[in-house]
Amino acid sequence: ERGGGCLIAIKNSKNYDIVHQTSWQESDYEDIWISLKLSCGRSIHILCVYLPPKSDEFTDKAFHTYMNLLPRKVCNLVSTSIEDKILLLGDFNASKNETRKLEMQKLLEFFGLVQNNLITNKKSKVVLDLVISNSRFEVKQNYMPVVKIDVYHPAIEFCINITSIEREREISTYRNYNSVDWEELGQQLHKIDWSPLYEFSEDPDKMLDIIYQKLS
Repeated sequence: ERGGGCLIAIKNSKNYDIVHQTSWQESDYEDIWISLKLSCGRSIHILCVYLPPKSDEFTDKAFHTYMNLLPRKVCNLVSTSIEDKILLLGDFNASKNETRKLEMQKLLEFFGLVQNNLITNKKSKVVLDLVISNSRFEVKQNYMPVVKIDVYHPAIEFCINITSIEREREISTYRNYNSVDWEELGQQLHKIDWSPLYEFSEDPDKMLDIIYQKLS
């Protein structure tokens, strides 16, 4: 059957330890999480995910639910060390869905992530396979793939420079969510008058503008 499926293959080596792993059988979605502790003392957290296009079985609401869960997982990982590398890889089927594109953009902006893959497919001339990370690197097309090429998903490759983390740390900033007083934050949000939102319940963009105004 065409479509879907996730796989992370890792070469046998003594240069890392698998410290965390979930498989798609343990999730309501087709995703795999794996965290590797490298011999240099750094860690890399990898997500491989496939989210199907909008359908009766997988609605935008289901996509929204997943995107609400994703920040929690990322937050739990980056809270251990700001020097860790994060890789969110896969097909979110967001290229032609404005609702999904907006949610993806919010995720990137919130965590300071970047989408590194600019290689479009030959069929629909869009980028389906996203390579999201907390660092920038070049993504190249692989012309010698190990499996037959899918016209919707060109084979890609990239390298991550782990040794550059020390230099990145000197200029990087991050949000330490462990230090947040969540109870106080909830009380302050409760004091805000959100009633103007109801006037624009049919206009999500306007509602978002109002939220930003209230929080600024």
